[in-house]
Amino acid sequence: MTSKKPTLRALLWSMTLLPTAACATHSRADFCQIYRPVYMSRKDTEKTKRQIDGNNAAWVALCKK
Repeated sequence: MTSKKPTLRALLWSMTLLPTAACATHSRADFCQIYRPVYMSRKDTEKTKRQIDGNNAAWVALCKK
């Protein structure tokens, strides 16, 4: 007679992984539909300006092809 513990463990393990699989359904198209370029203000710090440039560059690379 075999133990059912390995089967139960496998079932519980797969049940914990199942919800995370549903999180990976977003695509580049989703990002391109919702993102809008960010514009800088004179009051922005240099760090903020670099972050804005980086985000806008990603948008151009992914969505403006």
